[in-house]
Amino acid sequence: MKRRMFLTKLYEFGLFTFLKKPKVDLQIGKPILNVLLAIDLSQENRKKDRLADLRAMDFFFRSKGEMAGMNVQVHTFLNASFTPTHLIETINKIGDITKNQPQNSGIVFYFSGHGANFGDEIFPRFSFGNEVLAMNKLNAMIGACNPRLRFILADCCNNFIQGMSQIPNTANPTDEDLVKKLFWDFGASNVKKTILICAAERGEYSYSVESGSIFQQMFRKAFYECTSNDNINTSWEQIKNRTMKEVKRILDRQSKTTGINYGQSPIFTIISTSDI
Repeated sequence: MKRRMFLTKLYEFGLFTFLKKPKVDLQIGKPILNVLLAIDLSQENRKKDRLADLRAMDFFFRSKGEMAGMNVQVHTFLNASFTPTHLIETINKIGDITKNQPQNSGIVFYFSGHGANFGDEIFPRFSFGNEVLAMNKLNAMIGACNPRLRFILADCCNNFIQGMSQIPNTANPTDEDLVKKLFWDFGASNVKKTILICAAERGEYSYSVESGSIFQQMFRKAFYECTSNDNINTSWEQIKNRTMKEVKRILDRQSKTTGINYGQSPIFTIISTSDI
């Protein structure tokens, strides 16, 4: 228990990832996956679920990237580093490297915090304290880095539900070849993928429990189920459909229990392009 409390404090100060993570041994020729995790820990009453999001998504993308045969580098943005300036500087540095790397490189961005929509765009603007950064602008900046996989997940506008129980997660045996097909092995060498996700539709809230946001838990659950050994035709489209089904199932159950309508419809945009 004392060790857990100690590690939690390290997470809050943005130190745990650096202490936990050994020096990355970049093997020449292997695809590179840069994972950027921006977590808002400014509210004391939201630290528990946001830290749960951080731990879950750090492990998820790190383990799946390694399973896909990639060199994984995780960058966390917490507390003092939780600013658009730090994030943009990191993206620019990654871009300077990935432009000269094999085209199998990928960039993942995950945000857990507050988001807002001013009615002019489908995707939200991320709140970094007194500053905001539009998801569309972030998408363009990451696209300029020319990654083969561009993956942005906005787990934001989290309205905390009091009294909802923890959601159990299941982890089916995962097929490594299926994970590779999702992250970089897209068949033809000139194919690229862009995946933009927001946990809620424009005008909606995104809900959380103490074990983290409902969306990230159902997203990981869907991913594990869709990449199990007995599923040979997995795709991001399939993961999208299962995630949306699971989010609806959990919130419908909560609505029946409380009599409150919890509406949340995740947005997925999945685009495949090819260089000529």
